[in-house]
Amino acid sequence: APAPSPGCPVCSLRWQTDSTSGHFSGWKFPEHSVLLDSDDTKVIITAGIFHKGAGTVSAKSGELSIKGGTFDQDVNAYCAKGYSTVNNGDNTWTVMPLQSQEIVAGWNWYSSYLAIEGTTGLEKLQTALTNGGTIKAQNGDKRYYELNDWRGNLASYDMTKMYMINVSIDQTLDINAPLADAADYIVELVPNWNWIGYPSNNADVDINVALQDLTPEAGDRIKTQNNGFAEFAFGKWMGGLKKLVPGQGYMYNNKSGETKKFVYNVETVRGTVEANVTAENNYWAPNSRLYPYNMTVTAILDEIGDNYEIAAFVNGEVRGSARPIYIEEVDAYMFFLTIHGENVEEMTFKGYNLTTGEEFELSNVMNYSNDAIVGSINE
Repeated sequence: APAPSPGCPVCSLRWQTDSTSGHFSGWKFPEHSVLLDSDDTKVIITAGIFHKGAGTVSAKSGELSIKGGTFDQDVNAYCAKGYSTVNNGDNTWTVMPLQSQEIVAGWNWYSSYLAIEGTTGLEKLQTALTNGGTIKAQNGDKRYYELNDWRGNLASYDMTKMYMINVSIDQTLDINAPLADAADYIVELVPNWNWIGYPSNNADVDINVALQDLTPEAGDRIKTQNNGFAEFAFGKWMGGLKKLVPGQGYMYNNKSGETKKFVYNVETVRGTVEANVTAENNYWAPNSRLYPYNMTVTAILDEIGDNYEIAAFVNGEVRGSARPIYIEEVDAYMFFLTIHGENVEEMTFKGYNLTTGEEFELSNVMNYSNDAIVGSINE
């Protein structure tokens, strides 16, 4: 291994190591010395037990990247992105992966990409909800914070599932645990709707790649709370949902009438992965967090072109909006509209011309219904 560079600014951290684990540009750390330093390289610590002592970890400020190991001082400031220290309670700190996620007041569709399976995993999730809340599973089981304690019949956390979390105020949910390996989790899809998780921290996987182990039926849908949805048609996934987002939960509609199983493929392939098409910056932007559920509509506007937006309203409140996506297979601009709600309510629709700024009423009227599917690409 190269020797430290004389006179180089270094981090003020000193340890002796009891382990040879770790790497630095392919080199293993020599026992009892982590003395690597250079102007053009980075020290990466991935494991080991380190004590204050004669050994020195030397690196220019910002070049020390810790992804693992146990230390007898808090090294959180030197952790790599996506990692943080956990206080072991004995004057030592262990560096572990961190899932840090903003939970917004209202409803949030949540899944974990850290391995927090079982009762221990549920306890970790509860602890991370520092201001309390409600955790709800698809079967109706839930845990809720009341009278300074967690109550309810939800017994454990399943990495293959999505959970709805409801909180009263915005908060950051921080959990430390080992990273999950998506290959370890078999996702089961029963007929109709399934709440499914995404046990991976890879944010750059095209949805057609991520679900390639699955054999979908034409008309199957996978939807999100606020990142749109996709429909399986013409042998591929189409719509506003282009890729899966770590930490978010999903609902999958299995139209086959049979139970299916699959494993996510989270390998990044060459090429650019398209961004999800959301309503966040639309002329009409709904607040998806106000409601736990949604329904999806696939439609074509009589107007021709891509310079229009449509929106659904309940008593004047915008519940969903969408702009058209060109579908080559049918040579048409189609709207993939997610509408948020909870109870059966009558909806009206409006259109907006992006070129002229004109709003106009649409004649359509329908009732909102949780998880309803209206229209399809093939219709």
